[in-house]
Amino acid sequence: MKRMVFVTMSIVATAGLLGTQGRLHADDKAKPAPGIYVTMTGKTGGDELTRIPGAHPEQVKTQGLGKMILTQGLMKASMMVALAGPVADLRLTNTSPMFVVSLPESTPPPTPGAPPPDPATMLSQMSQMNQMMSGDTMPAGAKTGADFQLVQLTIVSGNRQADMGKVGSQGGKLKNSIECDQERVASGYYRLHPKQPLKAGGEYAFFFQNSANAGAGGSAWAFGLDAK
Repeated sequence: MKRMVFVTMSIVATAGLLGTQGRLHADDKAKPAPGIYVTMTGKTGGDELTRIPGAHPEQVKTQGLGKMILTQGLMKASMMVALAGPVADLRLTNTSPMFVVSLPESTPPPTPGAPPPDPATMLSQMSQMNQMMSGDTMPAGAKTGADFQLVQLTIVSGNRQADMGKVGSQGGKLKNSIECDQERVASGYYRLHPKQPLKAGGEYAFFFQNSANAGAGGSAWAFGLDAK
């Protein structure tokens, strides 16, 4: 299967990221590291949080561009994004999972004339840069958990595809999106509960989408739901 790969990530950075931000207790009120998590049954039988890895969609294209040109823009084309492969690596079996969105704290700009960072800080900064390049980082414009929309993906030509809305539009509800109730736990820490059970066999992803950002071509946090 041929795949269009635009962005790659350091294997070492990926292993370190998953090792340090893997599983947390679902009822823990301590804010987890920035990212999107989902509840899964742990080894002891209790619910734990598992981090959903983020990545850039590997294909971005427009659908209906010809009609848009022929109608001089009266009919808008749709922006489509695709994730490589028909299934996500992360698999769930719970049709009513709880999700957690943890946003990063704002950091002040560096002080002019400050000494260079120590090696450990530089290594951390390099790891963060690798995350940003791969799409496995939280967008700076996110304000609440509601800025992330859960979408059921469609399988097209062996890839998982999402309709990100009309070209030139800003924000709005994405096609095949699933509404979620939001619970604020603390500053930058939110729980999301889907209002309807997810469908077994479905492929899903979170996309960043708010009133100021259409989100097309950004990051996707994908998972699939298997039958129990």
